Amino acid sequence: MYTHQLSIQVADPANMPDAFNEFEFLISSYYTSGQKLGKQHTVYIDGNTLVCIIQAHEETSLSTENNYYVTLRTERLEEFCGNKIQVKQLGKAHEEQPVCTCAKSDFYLLIADQSAIDSPVKCGTCFDVVPLYKLPAYYEHGYAPILGWETNYQAVDTLQIDGEVGEVWATEQMSNPNSELSIQGRAVCAGIEQKTGINTYYYLHNTKENTVEQELDSVCPACQTPWLLTTPLANGIFPFKCDNCRLISAFSANLAGY
Repeated sequence: MYTHQLSIQVADPANMPDAFNEFEFLISSYYTSGQKLGKQHTVYIDGNTLVCIIQAHEETSLSTENNYYVTLRTERLEEFCGNKIQVKQLGKAHEEQPVCTCAKSDFYLLIADQSAIDSPVKCGTCFDVVPLYKLPAYYEHGYAPILGWETNYQAVDTLQIDGEVGEVWATEQMSNPNSELSIQGRAVCAGIEQKTGINTYYYLHNTKENTVEQELDSVCPACQTPWLLTTPLANGIFPFKCDNCRLISAFSANLAGY
């Protein structure tokens, strides 16, 4: 993960309000194009210069081929400012989720959690992150439906983890393959699969209070067929996989005696 600084000088101070708004639109477009990580950002004014610090997966994330809206917003911003936007790499995160470098993934996995800002798509070969901009555009030149599901999942996960309000409902949303959240996520998986030709699986949260024996004998909660793998995926993290329903799961965190 890399930290980048975007900046642009505004030649005419009278254009600052319009330039500020257009800069905000550009940063949001970087997010929906998958080039910027996380929804949050702050644009600030330094003299006659607009500045924003953002996180991205790679050194080249912001210099990859821009999508339609990034290009449009960049052109409009530079017109308001009378200058070109500047991109400066500030540094690399000490801890980061590696980016997938596989020539072709065996499959993709859609998975998120409460605090992660990286791409919710993981490679099924190396289980590293697949930046969204490396996938075909999902909708309207970007990836808004994927990011929308991720936002919903993180909100639900926050309720589940905090455990004070809505924990039971949130757990059901994350663990039931037919919940509203799961239906949304599985539709996203189907869309990715249709556009890439690569099987795309949905991670299903598991909080059952089972014994080890019960877990080993468990079946896919969607189609009721056995889904225990002979060799668990991702160094043992995911022992359950249903190819029919495109679901992947892990042993329960509440596993008795495990």
